[in-house]
Amino acid sequence: MLIWSVVPSETIWQSADEKQRTQTKVTEVNGIKVLVEPLSDGKGRICQVMSTNPADFLRTDLAPGAIVSLV
Repeated sequence: MLIWSVVPSETIWQSADEKQRTQTKVTEVNGIKVLVEPLSDGKGRICQVMSTNPADFLRTDLAPGAIVSLV
């Protein structure tokens, strides 16, 4: 099989077990729901914005990969 994609091959062929290992949770940052991957020291990395407001997706403080406080 040949796949042409901009997505890295590790992501495409990642097993279901590896996907389940990443623990995420829904939390609010400045009143906006986001999906966060918890890190150490009470911080988390934003994975996805769960808002329905299009303006929230343009906020740089809510961009995927941004580190936020979970406390």
